[in-house]
Amino acid sequence: MRTIAFGLCCILPALFGQLYAGDFIGAVTLKYNVFTVLEGDRFQMTCEATHEDRRPDLFWYFVDYSQKETNVTGIQTSGTGNTATHTYVHNGARLTDSGDYFCFAFVGEDADQKKTSAGIPIQVIKRENEPRVKITKARIKGQTVLTCMVYPAGSGYLTWRYDGKLIKYEKRLVSELELVTPSDGEYRCYGNLTLGGYKYFLSNAYATGKIEEHLGVIWDTQVYLYESRIPLATGY
Repeated sequence: MRTIAFGLCCILPALFGQLYAGDFIGAVTLKYNVFTVLEGDRFQMTCEATHEDRRPDLFWYFVDYSQKETNVTGIQTSGTGNTATHTYVHNGARLTDSGDYFCFAFVGEDADQKKTSAGIPIQVIKRENEPRVKITKARIKGQTVLTCMVYPAGSGYLTWRYDGKLIKYEKRLVSELELVTPSDGEYRCYGNLTLGGYKYFLSNAYATGKIEEHLGVIWDTQVYLYESRIPLATGY
């Protein structure tokens, strides 16, 4: 009878694009496409493990926030030569799928068993919590200041364009970016936004200022446009 020895609750999840944890087996390498997943979307991760004499067996385990462990794949033996490889794909993510996913690789049985593992944290969020940008307007010392803000949470690489031309940008991840507006016209803020990890969302908002006689520039910032979301970077 084959015995699999494991204890995943005490393993700290690693937080990098490629994760390594090895002993006699060698290295367990994990690749993934996201950390943060929208409810209903798909996420996937690939595990690879090697051994000097023979191909290891491996399987994926899920540890939820209550520390309950669940085997989600069963034992997998696919691979080439002495290298085992398996990709776990999860469709239709739910909030209860948030937690740590571990690949567990082993060779041998009972007391002679050699084993190692590595894990990836996954957070599933509701679609209404998906980060977007919006624009607010204020008068400061006689000047109109537009602020592009990330909401309801997160940060991003933000840029401002005036009538289609790039006029201001930030190279760092920020939660807001101010712009002093010297004239009327259309000002649009673009954001590549993230809640952490390798999942990015593309969003933009616009504000239009029109000159009206005796009133000066009248601003419309009530309409902000969310266009699409894209994963700009992955672990692959």
